[in-house]
Amino acid sequence: MIETVFWLSETSSELSHLKNLLSQGQLEILMAGDDSSTRLSAIQKIVCGQGQIQNAGADCRDILIFTHDHQHICGLLHARKVFEHVELDYIIVRSLNRGSGIATDLMNKFISYSQEVFCTNILLEVSSLNESAVNLYKKFNFEQIRVRKAYYKNGSDALIMERKL
Repeated sequence: MIETVFWLSETSSELSHLKNLLSQGQLEILMAGDDSSTRLSAIQKIVCGQGQIQNAGADCRDILIFTHDHQHICGLLHARKVFEHVELDYIIVRSLNRGSGIATDLMNKFISYSQEVFCTNILLEVSSLNESAVNLYKKFNFEQIRVRKAYYKNGSDALIMERKL
């Protein structure tokens, strides 16, 4: 069974539960991708209280939504709410769980939450070469609003996408 958990601040009970599972070796963070080591390091710092997830006041809040099967984090979404806007930083799905609907589930929960807290839009940036992510965002009615030419080290463009809520 895969659970989905919201993590909205450093004091949440979900964070304490996650820290306990990690410290006891009961939960393993596994990811794949070009920059997986960078993301893994960032996530470990976040989980250990050294990263960017923090309650920065009522007008700025980091949002972390993750799914786990009590042994592994299967999927993770990180975003930041700033006033009435939300910026989606990334969605990561464990390679063994890809194609199982986890990214769709994370997006559904994220969009629902964003609407509940009266956000007006969601912004994101994605590599033009990341077809699966672009297709996921289009499925959720994101529209391309801008292109940053040759933005990434590999020469690919950065697509700026938006969904109005």
